[in-house]
Amino acid sequence: MRTALAQKYPESESTDMAQNENTELATQVAELRADVRHVQADVTDVKADLRSWTQRMEAGFEKVDRRFERVELKIDDVDKKSEERSERLDKKSEERFERLDKKIDDLDKKSEAKFERLDRTVQEVRLDIKESLGSTKLWAIGLYVALAGTLLYVIARAAKWI
Repeated sequence: MRTALAQKYPESESTDMAQNENTELATQVAELRADVRHVQADVTDVKADLRSWTQRMEAGFEKVDRRFERVELKIDDVDKKSEERSERLDKKSEERFERLDKKIDDLDKKSEAKFERLDRTVQEVRLDIKESLGSTKLWAIGLYVALAGTLLYVIARAAKWI
């Protein structure tokens, strides 16, 4: 079981105070007043130190804020410059690609023209070869007929038919 025990103090207020106690009380109050004044002076010093520290911190924060503003301005400047450079490079690369496309188109036209000429030349050669083969066939048939005739002539002579 838990029970709260209250401490009983002797009630001695009914007794009278000693004569020298009054003078000691005045001395103690004077000492307390001196201690309070000393504590008040210390508190005033602490407040002054706190104010000066706060002012220094605010000044430091302002200085840091100014530096951050300068850094942000520099970053903005660098961003702007990089965008300008990027745009210039885009324009230059676009121009170069257009010139390259034009050169490729010109080469394509030239090569197409050359291939057309080559194709016509090949067609002409094919026609020439066809004509040559046709005349060669005629010559071969003629020679075959001549050979057959000659052979028949030799056979007829050998058989004394002629």
